[in-house]
Amino acid sequence: MCAFLAERNVQIIDTNFHSRFGEIDVVALDHEVLVFVEVSFRRASRFGSAVSSVTPKKQHKIIQTAHTFRSDHPAYCHRTCRFDIIGIDTHRQHTQVRWLKAAFTATE
Repeated sequence: MCAFLAERNVQIIDTNFHSRFGEIDVVALDHEVLVFVEVSFRRASRFGSAVSSVTPKKQHKIIQTAHTFRSDHPAYCHRTCRFDIIGIDTHRQHTQVRWLKAAFTATE
């Protein structure tokens, strides 16, 4: 997924950032905006799309982990941030990649 983002001029800062709350798959800069990206993969749509698998509970964990990242990295703590989801759905030989920018917000 890093190559996908880099091709779109998004600068990768970190991958698989862990905190006691959870993990963020990719932390990046899209111009001046700090972006926290959740990458979700689904082989079949029987249980919903990859994007729909990022539940409100998962979003809350990502937001908490993002707060930890910003606290641990003072150089980024004052930047505007965004929460994106990249959903990868596959069915047989067909793969669909959906990038939802600002898929959810930190309302805490």
